[in-house]
Amino acid sequence: MKLTAIFPAVLLICLAIGPWLFDHASAALVDSILTLEPAWDDFPDWLGFPDQTGSLYGYAVTAAGDLDCDGYDDIAVGASKFGNLVDREGAVFVYYGAQAEMSGTPDWIYTSGFSGSLFGSAVSGAGDVNNDGCDDLVVGAHRYKNGEAGEGIAYLFLGSSSGLSNTPAWTYESNVKEAQFGYAVSSAGDVNHDGYDDVLIGANTFSPGLTSQGAAFLFYGSASGLSVVPDWSFIGEQEYANLGNAVSSAGDVNGDNFADVLVGAPYFNNTYSDQGLVLVFHGSASGPSLAPDQFLYVPAEGAWFGYAVANAGDVNNDGFDDVVIGAPMFTDSSAVHEHEGAAFVYHGSPTGLPETPDWEYDSDQAWANFGWSVATAGDVNEDGFSDVIASAPMYEYDQPDEGAAFVFRGSLTGLISFPEWNGQGNQATTQFGWSVSSAGDTNKDGCTDVIVGAPEYMKDEKTKMGRAFVYHGLENLQAPQFTVHLPLVIRNP
Repeated sequence: MKLTAIFPAVLLICLAIGPWLFDHASAALVDSILTLEPAWDDFPDWLGFPDQTGSLYGYAVTAAGDLDCDGYDDIAVGASKFGNLVDREGAVFVYYGAQAEMSGTPDWIYTSGFSGSLFGSAVSGAGDVNNDGCDDLVVGAHRYKNGEAGEGIAYLFLGSSSGLSNTPAWTYESNVKEAQFGYAVSSAGDVNHDGYDDVLIGANTFSPGLTSQGAAFLFYGSASGLSVVPDWSFIGEQEYANLGNAVSSAGDVNGDNFADVLVGAPYFNNTYSDQGLVLVFHGSASGPSLAPDQFLYVPAEGAWFGYAVANAGDVNNDGFDDVVIGAPMFTDSSAVHEHEGAAFVYHGSPTGLPETPDWEYDSDQAWANFGWSVATAGDVNEDGFSDVIASAPMYEYDQPDEGAAFVFRGSLTGLISFPEWNGQGNQATTQFGWSVSSAGDTNKDGCTDVIVGAPEYMKDEKTKMGRAFVYHGLENLQAPQFTVHLPLVIRNP
């Protein structure tokens, strides 16, 4: 159900008072669920930006877990074209959570030292791979070369009571030309239930037999850290499918106490070209099976289904984890809005995920690319249901490609059918929402927060800096605030 389908009477009221609402937007937006500040995104609870132009700061953002074991969740921001000693080596900036306010100055910075490696183009909390009580961080640099151009590399940094280590505890490079290992990185959860979290790495152009068939690799955690070589891998079977473009833990979708994994192949051709495909592998004591347990797809031409994949948490609180999948080039059957993009949620159950989605939402705006980035938002209002955040980095309110991010609230029946909150770039071509994620609970108030990256954000008319925005969750959310959201229908009929 779209915004235009919500209670016609309420819509008529909003049409009547629309001009007043826009003139008094700051007052109406006080009721936004993620921030008490009077604006969509002008007043985030925290703002991060680099000291270097053109660095693509905000290209990747993530909840990092509790890296310094202080009880506050931390965040990481990737700037894939940051250059310190060499050009486009990339960097990751980490900010530790705090009761008062996160510092605007990074608590930890790491640059790769390898020209053109694009370190930080993918970054994720790794969970606790060595079970020492502190969470760890995994970072990809998919254009890294050491003998083979574009082979790619992934790094693991261990957390501790003093914070992240200044040197990686583990690295792995593909040694395969143009594999782009590290294009996607993620915690896999504990797939073999041995008490150590595992890590999943995507190499979307890995080509052992077919061009850009892609692959995903799993490394088990242990008391000594990650395995030296992959414990499991799956290689795509179709040319140019780009399997491994997105990888993620699925959580435990079938309730067997083993974490499951998702692997996206967005350019997979089935009934339609570039239709896209997501593979689901169930965990077990011996790890994931060699063949997928489930195949997920939607019947749409050029949808890029699986461009983004993520664990959605438990959106209906039934005890089974759910998943969210982005298809940023999706066009619905009416074809009114070409490549509007869509996101789909599948509910877990004792038998795993269903063949068809339990929830879907599309942007109703051509070329908005909704579903470009998707993630669990955690529980932003502490109601016991997980929520979901999804983005449309080319969405337009008043300016081209300013971008937007949307939060959908969980309930007994799953995600509600319209966004409870959204933020926008408020500046042309910022690509606000290029990356979105839960931020964990950075201020330890019991409600999870969200983080949004805008790598093309301009400091001024000539200076492209990039930014990251954090919005705090709000406890005890009441009924949906229609006055906040329905004016968007008026502005975009």
